Amino acid sequence: MKNILLGIVAVIANYSFACEESGAEEFVRDVMVFQHQGQSCTSVQILLKEFIENKNRYIDSAYLNIIDGNNNVVAEVTPALDRPGFGSVLLSMCVSKEHIENSRIFLNVKPSPSVTLNGNGSITTDSALCLETRELVLSKLVNDSNK
Repeated sequence: MKNILLGIVAVIANYSFACEESGAEEFVRDVMVFQHQGQSCTSVQILLKEFIENKNRYIDSAYLNIIDGNNNVVAEVTPALDRPGFGSVLLSMCVSKEHIENSRIFLNVKPSPSVTLNGNGSITTDSALCLETRELVLSKLVNDSNK
């Protein structure tokens, strides 16, 4: 019974360590906002850090909830993540002005897997079964980019 309890405590401790929360803002490197003539939406490009080294986290995917003035989800979009260089992720979107205020970007963040070469030549892989979702407010990113 004691071994079972120790095993449960070890699993919970490992899970809580692996699922340590990281703020979404620490992934943001730069935000660029464009408005082109004849375009009915505002183009937003967000350059993100793919990895947070000291917390062993990386961006797995992202999605955008476009929310109207009444807090109704108008659309859920999963934009493609471009990787312009190692360690960088570019998220591009075009959102109408009236939807920028309440819309949210959600980053799906995972712990980085590890690979270990054992002394006998075998390889051990390890990965936590933890997926965190971090939220960014689109209007805050757009307003901060104008400063």
